[in-house]
Amino acid sequence: MAAISVQLMRAFSCDATQQEVLGLLGQISNWRSLITSAASLRVLPLLYRGLLTRDLLARIDSSYRERLKAEYYRNLGNNIACASLTTRILEVLESGKVGAVLLKGMAHVYDCYQDFGERVIGDIDLLVKTEELEQASSLLSQAGFAEADAAEPPGPHHHLPPLTDGAGLNFEIHHNLAPARAPVQIDPRKLWDRVCPSRAFKQAFLLDPLDSLIHTSIHLWISSDVAGQLYQLIDIDRLVRTHFSEERNFEPLLDRAAQFAAATPVYRTLSLAAELLKTPVPRQTLETLRQNSAGWKGLRHLARATMAGRDEISAWRYAMYRDILSYRKIVLLKPRGFERGWYLSTRPAAMILDGLRILLPLRLRR
Repeated sequence: MAAISVQLMRAFSCDATQQEVLGLLGQISNWRSLITSAASLRVLPLLYRGLLTRDLLARIDSSYRERLKAEYYRNLGNNIACASLTTRILEVLESGKVGAVLLKGMAHVYDCYQDFGERVIGDIDLLVKTEELEQASSLLSQAGFAEADAAEPPGPHHHLPPLTDGAGLNFEIHHNLAPARAPVQIDPRKLWDRVCPSRAFKQAFLLDPLDSLIHTSIHLWISSDVAGQLYQLIDIDRLVRTHFSEERNFEPLLDRAAQFAAATPVYRTLSLAAELLKTPVPRQTLETLRQNSAGWKGLRHLARATMAGRDEISAWRYAMYRDILSYRKIVLLKPRGFERGWYLSTRPAAMILDGLRILLPLRLRR
């Protein structure tokens, strides 16, 4: 069902006709499996809205239709709660004259999604100036926000420890877009030079679309495990279709990616989005980025095979691919020292054992 999920997301992004979408729906043999897959990929609300706006919900079984509707409204309620919390956080920061930029999901949902309930928001991310980070932390602590239970691994981070409102919603206050050990060079001062006011929150700003695209690419390829992250690729697709409608809009992106040493994650993300979602990226833009990027032939195969979940390949292969991608991320970010050396030397063997635990029972059944 992962392949159908990707095809449906691509059809919705490309404004496919009702007949084209109907053709895809006709290929679905197991709606329960599709819904489970779409939920794990965080695209279930998008599936509901795509069918709703094309008057196609009546074409599916009522029980699945009601499940899609319920999940959409559950997510809409969560997003409203996140927006309310964002307003509260911004008011606290504004009381100390600390400016903030919306990042990731909360920024994207207002900037490049057509419906507030389409995009699943897991938590809230805000960027403040490095010199105001300590003041922001003090203001939020005085306002009653406490550290979330989820412990952060040791090492330098680009954000404060996650905070919670005490009712189940978490948020992070960033001072940069990437971890200190990431193979990019983001200068946060240059980000603030190009922010624009948010239309949704009078106290907040948005990143320049160039920087938002670069940040989303970095988050996907450096801060995430890549596997199962289709929703982040859809963020890229929506950003491109909203802000880069003409080829000349991509020219400043090349300069900005070079300035931040981020050509590699940007190339990988745009290349994959163009392949899987038909995101309209000029060939010359991809070629220029490729010439300034690290090779990724092997990684491309792993990413393409796992981006939309594990339905299209065997369970043991998906687990192995996912672990390799995760291993790559941790190797990039883990601090040097005994712990890093131990991880580098022992994790490959553990990954092989994990694969065998899945593979051997399958072989024995045969």
